[in-house]
Amino acid sequence: MSTLKLWRNTILAGFLACSFPVALIHAASAARSSGDSLFEMIPAKCLFCVRVNNLDQTLTQMDQFLTGVSPVGIAMPVRAFFANILGNPQLNGVNMAGSFAVFGPLPNSEPGQFNIGILVPVTDYKQFTETNPNVSKPDEKGISKITAAKPSPLSIVRVGSYALIGLLGTEKELAATAQAITNSQLEKLSATLDADEVKQAANEPLWVYGDIQLVNKMFGPMLLAQIEEAKKTMQQMAAKGQAPMGNMSSIMNMYTSILDTLLKETKSLSIAVRPKPNVLNIATTVSAMPGTDMSAMFSSDSSAAQKNRLLPYLQDGAMMNFALKTSGSLWHEYTKANTDLLAAMTGKAPSDEAIVKMKALTADMVNSVGDCLALSMSVDSKTKPPFAIRYVIAVKDEKTFYRVMDQAAEMMKSGAIADLYASLGMKISYEMKRGVDRYKDAAIDSIKYAIASTDPNSQVGQMISTMYGTGLNGRSAMVDGLQVIAIGGDPDAAIRGLIDQVKTPGPKTISAETKTAMDLLPQADKADLLATFNFLKVIQMTTAYTPMPMPQMDIPSKSNIAFAVTTSRGKMATDIAVPKDHLMEIVQFFQKMQQQQMQIRQQMQNRQQQKDAQPATR
Repeated sequence: MSTLKLWRNTILAGFLACSFPVALIHAASAARSSGDSLFEMIPAKCLFCVRVNNLDQTLTQMDQFLTGVSPVGIAMPVRAFFANILGNPQLNGVNMAGSFAVFGPLPNSEPGQFNIGILVPVTDYKQFTETNPNVSKPDEKGISKITAAKPSPLSIVRVGSYALIGLLGTEKELAATAQAITNSQLEKLSATLDADEVKQAANEPLWVYGDIQLVNKMFGPMLLAQIEEAKKTMQQMAAKGQAPMGNMSSIMNMYTSILDTLLKETKSLSIAVRPKPNVLNIATTVSAMPGTDMSAMFSSDSSAAQKNRLLPYLQDGAMMNFALKTSGSLWHEYTKANTDLLAAMTGKAPSDEAIVKMKALTADMVNSVGDCLALSMSVDSKTKPPFAIRYVIAVKDEKTFYRVMDQAAEMMKSGAIADLYASLGMKISYEMKRGVDRYKDAAIDSIKYAIASTDPNSQVGQMISTMYGTGLNGRSAMVDGLQVIAIGGDPDAAIRGLIDQVKTPGPKTISAETKTAMDLLPQADKADLLATFNFLKVIQMTTAYTPMPMPQMDIPSKSNIAFAVTTSRGKMATDIAVPKDHLMEIVQFFQKMQQQQMQIRQQMQNRQQQKDAQPATR
């Protein structure tokens, strides 16, 4: 590996493992708003930018959040990282309370090169360089070398109150960048962002930005070509009977379609992270290219300010909860995009009769439902499959709603949906019987939904059988304009509970866990989507699928990761809250699992020792 590549990988790994870990585990802290001389130095055409404001305070707050979760903080590794690359263990002259940034590539880089720049704030550049014996004297362009930097020397140049650092061999790019900044000739990243994005970058402790259009230009063709190569390989495997599923090209078509859409229609992605002692808040923003379907999906309407009236139907103790507004552009455009994806997966043209019929059916479904829906998915390890789902859907056109359900059931037997699953090596069946029971003047329908493999003796077929058994049984009813559905578990008892809840007069009570999620994410009740997610319950469900015995998860979990998604002006903003309590529950679970595994190994060793100690019999 060349020195340049070695340094590139080292800097990336160092930043990701130290200050950027903060992005990987979504860690950072509250920071002060500073002026924005730093943004004057970051070029507009950069593939990515990571900015940490008030590094000392950010690291302190992050360590406070990690206390009790991890025995190791991040402050010491980050300081060690900078001490290594600067060749200065004391970090003399470095303003650790300032704003740091790493970006790439440097302006004027040769095509195919990906040179990274690091901006380090200094209190006195002359003192910073002259008191460090590992920094050489500047050349005629002001470039010095940090000779003791590990794993190889770096180049450094002054830019205002900052040191701009790059790999050895990028002196030309560093000098040109420094001159462009000094002469105010640099096209700045801040000029390509809107006011909200600039404010977020300057005030949030950690801000990560990616230019997806530049990603598409630099890597899009290569990524799509790799998927096509993988598709050919899968087809060859399928021809030899070695493919794990039916038509693997359908799956690859799906991946190609999704990736191609994301690369072409996404303008940028940004992540802002703010930790508090007991919760880590992460805000992600996806900006769409103007005039695209994605932009239409991310456009708000008059329903954006309304609260989701079905929030009281979300359950405590659920593995996942979702409360979605179905009256907004996100829902409408998402359902249309799913139909287009179906066409791509089955290899059918958008004009194909089956796809046209599917689109019409989807449009009818969207128009028949009301303003919102709620879903709760809970773990029930005593049943097969080991989960139970509860839906509540607002319906404004009951006649159309049931017609769509009937037609969809027929298409599952023979049609676009059946073709899709068949291409994936699966077959499905859906059956609804009307009026099998009655409760509180509500007619109850029965639902039977089954998934099987076209090759039940294959490994995948056996896996599907293990997961779904003979299928899913459910019950549904239309009650006061709400379609309530219970699938899995004890659907008879569940549907009656839902009917009771709908029929209960007066305001509905929001569950404690939903209320906690709303407290962690202000304005979440007005978001397009509010969701909770419990990682431990996902593990619990996964272990129920595993044929090998797994340690039982008996650590109670009452905390959840919370999400709120809002769309507006061509952007999708996702606010995420990760409570420390939930991370601690996860840590406790894995610690207990490790202890159980150690006990099992010890018991096996003891039995083996006892067996070895027994006298041999003739």
